[in-house]
Amino acid sequence: MLPLRMLGLLLLCLPLCDAGNTCPLSLNPLIVVDPPVVEFGDHVYVNCSTEEEFEEITLMLGNTQTKNEEFDNVAFSFAKMTDWDMKSECKIKLNNSFECSKELDIILYQIPEVHLFITETKTLGEETNYKLQCYVCDVAPAQNLTVRWYRSDEILDVQVYSETTKTPVNTSSMLVVNVTRDENAVEVRCEAQLELGPHGPQHPVVSQTLNLSALYAPEFRTNQSRHIIVNEGEDVSLTCEADGIPPPKYQWTINGIDALETSDTLKIINVNKSATYSCTASNKHGNVTVNVSVDVPEVTTTAAPAAMASPQALTPQEIPEVLFSIISTDVQGIVSRYLLQCVVVGATPAENILVKWYKNDVIIKSVHEPARTPVNTSSMLVVNVTRDENAVEVRCEAQLELGPHGPQHPVVSQTLNLSALYAPEFRTNQSRHIIVNEGEDVSLTCEADGIPPPKYQWTINGIDALETSDTLKIINVNKSATYSCTASNKHGNVTVNVSVDVPEVITTAAPAAMASPQALTPQGCSITVTPPEVVVKFGDPVAINCSTAATTTFRMGWEYSAGKATVNNSYAFWKIDKLEDWTLQPICYVYPDIGSPCIETASIILYQTPDLVSVSALEDGPMEAGSTYRLKCDIYNVAPAHNLSVKWYRDNTTLYTDHITTYDVTPRNVTSSLTITPLRSDHRSLFRCKAELHLGPRGPELPPTAASAPFVATVLYAPEFKEGNISKELTPDRDVTFDCSAEGNPDPEIKWIYKPAHNLKETTEGRQKIITVTAATSTNAGFYICVATNKVGNVTRTVTLVMRGKTSSVFVYWLPILLLTQINPPSL
Repeated sequence: MLPLRMLGLLLLCLPLCDAGNTCPLSLNPLIVVDPPVVEFGDHVYVNCSTEEEFEEITLMLGNTQTKNEEFDNVAFSFAKMTDWDMKSECKIKLNNSFECSKELDIILYQIPEVHLFITETKTLGEETNYKLQCYVCDVAPAQNLTVRWYRSDEILDVQVYSETTKTPVNTSSMLVVNVTRDENAVEVRCEAQLELGPHGPQHPVVSQTLNLSALYAPEFRTNQSRHIIVNEGEDVSLTCEADGIPPPKYQWTINGIDALETSDTLKIINVNKSATYSCTASNKHGNVTVNVSVDVPEVTTTAAPAAMASPQALTPQEIPEVLFSIISTDVQGIVSRYLLQCVVVGATPAENILVKWYKNDVIIKSVHEPARTPVNTSSMLVVNVTRDENAVEVRCEAQLELGPHGPQHPVVSQTLNLSALYAPEFRTNQSRHIIVNEGEDVSLTCEADGIPPPKYQWTINGIDALETSDTLKIINVNKSATYSCTASNKHGNVTVNVSVDVPEVITTAAPAAMASPQALTPQGCSITVTPPEVVVKFGDPVAINCSTAATTTFRMGWEYSAGKATVNNSYAFWKIDKLEDWTLQPICYVYPDIGSPCIETASIILYQTPDLVSVSALEDGPMEAGSTYRLKCDIYNVAPAHNLSVKWYRDNTTLYTDHITTYDVTPRNVTSSLTITPLRSDHRSLFRCKAELHLGPRGPELPPTAASAPFVATVLYAPEFKEGNISKELTPDRDVTFDCSAEGNPDPEIKWIYKPAHNLKETTEGRQKIITVTAATSTNAGFYICVATNKVGNVTRTVTLVMRGKTSSVFVYWLPILLLTQINPPSL
């Protein structure tokens, strides 16, 4: 007899069901859980159930049919998804006449590939426009696809696709990006992500990145056209370094004829003649050419003067005289090239004259002269001297070599001491501002190095002074002035300025009503610095105003080591275009008519965001759930450290904020640490840290920050079953299937322990182990124990098969024996 509820359902179905004996959707008693989301090629598990009485439930999954009659109210199936059109349907037979059905939606997806290309470029002055195309290949379902464009880490565009498809498709997204020369290099990223809802898997973003730079024609790093002198037989390397995007190609020519060399350096071996070498650097946006003239001096022999032409006027062996001189100099950066000439005057026989060149006692050239008449012979040599060498001794020696039977004449030589030539350079940055009381003496120095040694010239307020040394002595200073010192030689000059400020001391007669000495109390002076505190990024400009409320005659100004000041009657304005001095503290001063001077130091907080922030683990290898580990955050080159806070995150959750207490106004490296006890849910969690500079109420509204790349946690954990122990009822001659799977890291090994039977089969699909009993009999009743094991631990669960109408107590006697004799988890 049917229950009243079931009978009512059938009565409602009678007038509503069609000829096919189907039932209306509102009366359908089938229950279907949320549609499964599965990747193409993976296995899917589906089920349907009812709370009503029925004769039979049938579940179709592709070509697989599963039936459940009377015993249980659930039908389930398991299959590998290899067909995009695979369907699943559940049917319930209420009686011999009526049945209802429902289709089970399966969301089948495929992770795409992403390819990013440049399709077009256009350069306009200092800016290049890139047209980019992002191809997303083999993605399904397209309606769940989101494409995001990023420039560095700033999002530029988001595209969501409305096309509805089940099978994989190819799609693309376009974007135009502008890049300027000032930006140097820009990272553009296209990301594709399948957003499969709260019940779907959370897959990583698939992306591809391009690094883009503004395109421009080649430009030489320095003006490299030049003229060099090389001794015959020497080797020389010529360079032609140019910047350009795309990188330039090089072509060398020698006197207009193409050379084989196509790099930025041309190596010339054993130079034997003068020539002009040209290098052209080119890319598709243009080209530039540099010319280098290589000059090889000739070694000349000059006939003796007419007065010396008569052989009778010469002794048979004339000891030569050596004259040594510098012909020319050429300065190339830190290298000075000297062309030297060594003249050997009046020696015979000339073929026996040997000339030797030495550099710091190392012979660098040796030559015999071929002439047979009395001559004046010259030899030339190019010598390079660098700044690092400081001073080099070059010596030319001439000697008559008359054989073993001839007289042994002494060597005749002359020596030159050579140094690298360079323009004057001040030993310190001596531009400064000093305050001197009236009537005091002061000495100003202007010390510079240079070769040849520099000459000095002083000026006072632009008018030449008589002093030409590096020190100016000022006796009895009586007024403020600007003193300038210029150090110069033939290679350049430098100038230093010194502002000497003499405060005025003015005494004002007291009014008649205040003539009494008791009435002449000193007046104070107040200073207001605006803004009272300045927060500035390293390298940015700063401007500070100083004013006073004093109304009588006074003198005011700034004491500073960098920047410049403008002074008016009641205020003094100081500014600097680029603040790069971590210890700079400009001081404002006021000298009132009566009373002591007042000073106020400007409060400047100079900051710098970190160059790099990174997270790493202090312990090697993966983590195990439940153990303690430490992470460290390294923050490089940040200032000021005592204004720094370090925030730790797990995914998007803030874990801890570390306030740095180390006081330092200059850049330094800082480390913060975090202790964690990871759980299994922390596997693949992203840990990161963010450095924040909290610079007070006058700092930036949003604290300057720098964040690390994420540290991906690998957490090992013991296996865990998704379901617990269950009991299933066996119907004679009916089939029954049940499986066991577990989650763990590393993936666990699954093993069933059971009493063998001829109609029982164990199969493996993926990480599941499935037991199928065909045409069940009473011998199949009992306990089936599943053991899941990995290197962290093991767990067990039991499936109890009970024959219909029986209890499970009959099987209890062999369960302890089975556990003791067969559970043998593998050791990993």
